[in-house]
Amino acid sequence: MAEVDLKLPELIPEMARYQTSPMTETVFGSMKEVIQHHLATCDEEKVDPHYFLVVADAEWEEKGIIAVNLNSGDPEEGGDAKLKPDLFWMKIEESGLLLVNLQIANTDWYEAKENYEVVEEEPWTDFYIGFYAVQAIDSDEIIQKVQPGPFQPPEDYCCRFEGHLERRGDLVEQATSLHRQRCLVNPYLQKDMMFVAESEDYAEKGLLMCHIPKGETKRVACVIHTLVPDFCMIAHGSKKWSDL
Repeated sequence: MAEVDLKLPELIPEMARYQTSPMTETVFGSMKEVIQHHLATCDEEKVDPHYFLVVADAEWEEKGIIAVNLNSGDPEEGGDAKLKPDLFWMKIEESGLLLVNLQIANTDWYEAKENYEVVEEEPWTDFYIGFYAVQAIDSDEIIQKVQPGPFQPPEDYCCRFEGHLERRGDLVEQATSLHRQRCLVNPYLQKDMMFVAESEDYAEKGLLMCHIPKGETKRVACVIHTLVPDFCMIAHGSKKWSDL
């Protein structure tokens, strides 16, 4: 999910390392893509089908990584209800031993989540964030790539797709005009800032974060762990626009 050095840190214990093939770098655009890849390859690669770790931020040594469990549902329910995905952010130095303890049933998922989850303040809960994109970009796909906590129900998403743009003229100007209209209808939209995806390759090239009162844009990486928090910190005044 991030273009980072994926050499296993020394903090991962030897018993948790995957030894049968060299570590390879695979870059994904969303957690959904990660899960699909894992399900498609876990049998062939002989890795744990339920538990795995995801590096989702280039600053993973400081910000941590994601522990994922694809089997977190109630075992008594069985069937599809049992195969419920869940995840949480945790410190890298605790991840290897935790996975081993999960695999040998020395702890369960909910106990692990309670004890190891790194909980950050969620500053995005008091407004919605508008996203605009050129016609070729799928609206559901882009929201899945940027929404923190992708396993929430869509109605709880803070990221909202507000409209497609025509490939003519100034795309930011188009988006600004459309955003002002949308804000009249939905007062919970953050009115001063928005995102614009002007290229189908936004996962690689990034998005434009637009500050409407300043009339300025900045290109930012499409990284799920930093995109929305940075936006919200600027909107709340705890981070400067010039710091981007």
